[in-house]
Amino acid sequence: MLIRTGLNYHINAEAIATIGYGYIDTDLTFESSPNENRLFENRIFEQFILKNKVWELLFEHRYRFEQRFLHQQDFTDFQNRARYRLQITLPLTHTFFLNFYDEIFLNLQDDIFNQNRLYAALGINVIENLSLQLGYLKNHFSNVNFDRLQFAVFYNPDLRRKNNKAK
Repeated sequence: MLIRTGLNYHINAEAIATIGYGYIDTDLTFESSPNENRLFENRIFEQFILKNKVWELLFEHRYRFEQRFLHQQDFTDFQNRARYRLQITLPLTHTFFLNFYDEIFLNLQDDIFNQNRLYAALGINVIENLSLQLGYLKNHFSNVNFDRLQFAVFYNPDLRRKNNKAK
């Protein structure tokens, strides 16, 4: 389970700065098991997103820095990690789109390579600010690879005040 929230500052239409928090509960076994096979993480993150469009392709560059508080049974750790994601979205219609990304994760301590994620999905815009995606995720670590079918729900409300001045 991954729950993530954040506050965005829209510098302009192509640049967004974010500060956020995430809670991650990871089952390390995929079996019914007690808490010794679970990793709990509280994460604070800062990110910067740059967007641009080339023809119909929507590009998004995301730079993220994370402070990770990890807990597993009697083990606790604090780690820092940097991430870079290049995402490309191709609108097929007003409702349907294709989404692709590659994201590299780098530790800022110990072994520098953490993981690389490659993703491809079909998305549906349900309503404004709400979309669903069904896709394939290839998650590569230095010693193991995971192939996953992923279903994701994205809800991104825009809470900025609208300028209601009469023209």
